[in-house]
Amino acid sequence: MRRRLAWVFVALVVMLAVGFLVPLGRSVSSQARLRALAGAQSDARGVATALAAVAGSTGNLPGTTEVEFVLSSFGSPDLMVILADGTVLGENIAVDEALELAATGSVVAEVTGGAAAIVPVTFGDGDELVVVTAFVDEDTLSEGVTSSWLILTALGLIVVVGSVPLADRLAVTIVRPVRDLSDAAHRWAGGDLTARVAPGGPPEVAESGRAFNQLAERL
Repeated sequence: MRRRLAWVFVALVVMLAVGFLVPLGRSVSSQARLRALAGAQSDARGVATALAAVAGSTGNLPGTTEVEFVLSSFGSPDLMVILADGTVLGENIAVDEALELAATGSVVAEVTGGAAAIVPVTFGDGDELVVVTAFVDEDTLSEGVTSSWLILTALGLIVVVGSVPLADRLAVTIVRPVRDLSDAAHRWAGGDLTARVAPGGPPEVAESGRAFNQLAERL
């Protein structure tokens, strides 16, 4: 009985640990992904804003030189700009896919190998379109997630292993009074009318011990 009670307590601890740590781990994964996507979206919008500023200061559509300067100032290899004449500066996702996504406006979408932030910018009367894309690969989307899961797993194991001796001690506090009561009853059956118990354990078990002592005194 002692072992069974201990296993029940350990099983409860395991369920509580899993119920707490698994959602926490999923939240960490989600936060890492959102952080990476927010960074990509910020870079894409920054490039688009810089190109718009260049066009506003020069009065002309940004050319290759201006775009290369803007991209170099951001220092990210995962940026790409598609000019209105079809010139592509940088490389991250398929041009056709980028243009298709840009047709729906500024978006963050899943693409092959990761995700991309797409920011279209129109110039002139709206017939000159420049598309800025910032790509985030799967490794970046899940950066730090593996180590977080390992830490959470280690914490879960520590909690479970630490609960074993506590569960055993708790089981003892329940089993020992019952065992003492059983021993006293066997002693009475064997003729030892002085047998008594020290009531203890849960209230129900302690009450059984007191009832046994009262019965023994009356007999």
